[in-house]
Amino acid sequence: MRLRPFQNVSDFAPWSSFGRLRSWGERGSIALFDQGVFSGSNFILNILLARWLAPSDYGAFAVAYSVFLFLSGFHNAILLEPMSIIGPANYADRLDQYLGQQIRLNFALTVPLGIVMAGSGWLLQVTGTGDPWLSRSLIGAGIALPFMLFLWVTRRAFYVIQRPMGALRSSVIYAAVLLMALWVVHRMALDSSSTGFALMGASSLLAGLLSLYLGKIGIGKGSAALSRELLGVQWGFGKWIVAATIPMLAAGQAQTFFTASMVGLEAAGVLRALQNLIQPMVQAITAIGTLGLPALAADFGRGNLSGLRRKGIFVTLTLTGMATAYGLVVFLAARPIEELLYGGKYAAYSWLIAPLGLIPIFIALPTGILLILRAIQKPRIYLISGVVTAVVGLISCIVLIPIWGVAGAVASLVSTYGANVFVALYYYRRWFPSRPNRS
Repeated sequence: MRLRPFQNVSDFAPWSSFGRLRSWGERGSIALFDQGVFSGSNFILNILLARWLAPSDYGAFAVAYSVFLFLSGFHNAILLEPMSIIGPANYADRLDQYLGQQIRLNFALTVPLGIVMAGSGWLLQVTGTGDPWLSRSLIGAGIALPFMLFLWVTRRAFYVIQRPMGALRSSVIYAAVLLMALWVVHRMALDSSSTGFALMGASSLLAGLLSLYLGKIGIGKGSAALSRELLGVQWGFGKWIVAATIPMLAAGQAQTFFTASMVGLEAAGVLRALQNLIQPMVQAITAIGTLGLPALAADFGRGNLSGLRRKGIFVTLTLTGMATAYGLVVFLAARPIEELLYGGKYAAYSWLIAPLGLIPIFIALPTGILLILRAIQKPRIYLISGVVTAVVGLISCIVLIPIWGVAGAVASLVSTYGANVFVALYYYRRWFPSRPNRS
């Protein structure tokens, strides 16, 4: 299994020929569909758990899932992001060994993280210092964590070898197994937050193993020396991403933690249930924005800053238009949407769905600008943005949640993402040339 490394910047220009445009379009469509299937299955899981579980139990799920997302930031920085760049560039001649080592590194990293998470839940349980729902949910999430992230590595491996159909296959398997198992568990009246994590972990393991087998990916043995080498290389690359990612994750997940601690698990469950309604648009913005990066990078490589700016603005306008339309639908139909998805369980809070609809808009607005700054090789924008949004998020949590409860958490989320818009605009005006060439 070999991957031809990119030889020059034209390799990044999918429009340079009709054949390459069609290939890029096909792969991009598959990538979007893959993201839709994977995220959609988790979206359905969240909706059904929010509808079926007791509010405190779903609140425990929300808190444990926020911890999982926080810990996954380390995994993303040290494994997933370096995988996409270092693997094809440095190990194209022994990619089977490289991918095998990534799977081993996945478990070497995630098993200790899972033990810490499950151990925290166990300590809460034996000492009686926490809610029983939360302790069981943390234990379930800790056990499932290595297997859930194993599927993330497997899906990324297919993108590394330029076979996104394999990633789509793994997502389809995951979705089918997860949703069928969830239906069986519900019919048996065994659904709970910890059961939800157990199903996610088991489905991830099965989907990852089956997709590797069906995709005929040979996983080479490698060596201890290669493992040490990769760990050093990927840490050197990923430590800056960790520095940027952790503050951003803290800003985005702080509201759940503060709501749970200041108001209660039931309130945290309400917040998570309301956030579920904007997740499809957020995921779509992320996926579409990421697909536009190679096009912008190609313009920068050719010195075509005017074209780079035009494409970045086009991405921003397109995504902002989509997000605004989505937000308008959410605003006009908040109550019917809540009734349809949750059966009126969260009707008292449906008025908060409208302000949450601002979040996809605030994510879409700076997307093109941030892609431009990434393309002109200003990655420190993510660290700056992460620090600023973390400060805004934490301060707004401390001030607003004790006063307004769930509404304060929503206000904190909106202000946090709004701050990111101003950061992106400020550094775009500061770093992007005021008179770009017109080539």
